[in-house]
Amino acid sequence: MENILAINLASSTSPVIQEVRGRDYIEYGTDEWKNLYPQFLIDLYYNSSTHAAIINATSDMISATDIIALEDDNLEAYVGLKKFLANANGSESLHEVIKKVAFDFKLQGGYALNIIWSQDRQTISEIYHVAVERVRAGRPNE
Repeated sequence: MENILAINLASSTSPVIQEVRGRDYIEYGTDEWKNLYPQFLIDLYYNSSTHAAIINATSDMISATDIIALEDDNLEAYVGLKKFLANANGSESLHEVIKKVAFDFKLQGGYALNIIWSQDRQTISEIYHVAVERVRAGRPNE
């Protein structure tokens, strides 16, 4: 009985989200990680191999292995979709963007995308992943 190890799973670090007078953004974090809660989660990811393995495996399951477009009667739409899947922006396929989104969603609990519309605003031209740890909420316009 001397080899029993007790782990307190009830201790958790939840972010405090609050408006601060005189600032145009909303603080997000804990006392030790003031406005750095996303960096705290990244620190946990890099310092725990078990946590990292869970995050990696789950985000891989969310994003799957690829995105496949099924052939359609509308050949023009099918070809356009295949092109977009292969090149969602200048340097990544849509699946590569989705892999980053799935990782952020699992690690941070959210994700951010920069959507670029076509000039006629009828179709999406490009989709970029934005690292969610670099995004903060601002005060709403009143």
